[in-house]
Amino acid sequence: MSTKRWLVRLSGSPGDLEDLATSFTSDDRRVFKESDLFYLTSSDYLPEMDANEVRQRALEHIQMMNGSAILQFLNNRQVKIDDVISQNQDGTRIHYMTIVAETVSARARGTLSAVSNGSERIVPSTPTMAAWVSLAAQDGAIQKALRILGESVHDWVDLYKLYEVVEEDVGGSEKDGQKKIIRNGWANKEKIELFKHTANCTKAIGDASRHGHSRWEQPDKPMTIAEAKSLIFPLLVQWMDSKIPRTP
Repeated sequence: MSTKRWLVRLSGSPGDLEDLATSFTSDDRRVFKESDLFYLTSSDYLPEMDANEVRQRALEHIQMMNGSAILQFLNNRQVKIDDVISQNQDGTRIHYMTIVAETVSARARGTLSAVSNGSERIVPSTPTMAAWVSLAAQDGAIQKALRILGESVHDWVDLYKLYEVVEEDVGGSEKDGQKKIIRNGWANKEKIELFKHTANCTKAIGDASRHGHSRWEQPDKPMTIAEAKSLIFPLLVQWMDSKIPRTP
């Protein structure tokens, strides 16, 4: 029986890596710190796999984990794979390096809030990152949402895709999905319609619009991209949280 195990070394800001290490502690996905470096291990990384197979599986995991961290902490930078390592029984390690393009940006924290029926309420930042990622393994809609979050730039097109994932999942059609979102108290009608209007309107947001044509008239007060994120991110959190099994 092989005792080889796979380690995936991660790169990113120390704070973001610490967040993942705190949130992902189970055998299916565990992030841990060793000599100031952070590693991801998983029961999915089988000894008989080769480095490319492990890297591909780890990329899928990292996309989901990055997506969950963005929702949990808002402006997290993306954590990336730095190295894939096989560790033998005697402790020797073989490295299969990955080239990572580095970017520099500030790291910030925030609190999600949602507006429903005209009143603002705080969406609690609960430790649900691991629960969301676990759900994604069985739920294609959540997997798609976390994947988009984890690999996109969160522009108008990305945000609209995320909204449509929720809308289709809860209601099937656009009309029924929007009604269900409103009925659940996850967002109000006025905000949703202004979001859609702005996202589709080149007269409001130019080339960032979902469309190339200019048939949509500009709303009186277009939604800003920051306001759009403040609508969509809490919506995603409430939708995913509604799927987490509750202990009686």
